[in-house]
Amino acid sequence: MRVLIADDEPLSRLRIRALLETAPDVLVAGEAQDGIAAEALIRDLRPDAVFLDIQMPGASGLDVIDGLAPAERPLTVFLTAFDQFAVRAFEAEAVDYLLKPFDDVRFAGMLDRLRKRLAARPGAQLSARSRGRLTRIDLAAIDWLAAAGDYVEVHAEGRTHLLDETLAGLSTRLPAGAFARIHRSTLVRLDRVRALESAGHGDGVVVLSSGERLRLSRRYRAAFLAALSSSTSA
Repeated sequence: MRVLIADDEPLSRLRIRALLETAPDVLVAGEAQDGIAAEALIRDLRPDAVFLDIQMPGASGLDVIDGLAPAERPLTVFLTAFDQFAVRAFEAEAVDYLLKPFDDVRFAGMLDRLRKRLAARPGAQLSARSRGRLTRIDLAAIDWLAAAGDYVEVHAEGRTHLLDETLAGLSTRLPAGAFARIHRSTLVRLDRVRALESAGHGDGVVVLSSGERLRLSRRYRAAFLAALSSSTSA
């Protein structure tokens, strides 16, 4: 995801950037040190999310969001040293409200919530680093994913993308109920499943609408069938 940091305190911006740069799926697209610059950069860069200090010169973080049309507003995490703004922050539909000083665990929990909210958006995209560059893939285009050591193969529309992330980490950012595990190293998109064939000894073969055939391990068979049934009845 592409993010913007807006905070009038240089040390605060530096700390947030340092924490974000440890996440392989995050790219810091820009920084602002006042509210007026923050609003202009949001319109110019169109980030997926913004880390927005509430009290800044020029305009407060709350004023920045109020000044944007709903379609222009990125997912927002408010930052402040004071807790009296919490109600107004959540009225502005903030993903989270970080009270300074916050620790690494609190920040990591917030980042997970941000990923899930981004994945749940219509037309959402998956972002991760691929060979040092940020790659974006439409979630709706993904057929299946496979672990490849410390990487993930993302199979989408006949192409394979190799991402610098583990399958366990990436799976936490996928839409709930859209994917299911069929093997310890394989996830499939449930609405791509065309047929299920028996392979003996409790194993099976999942046939996708693309024609690809993937092994279904007996260990995951029951959970996969339950997830498939739930998705088709929804």
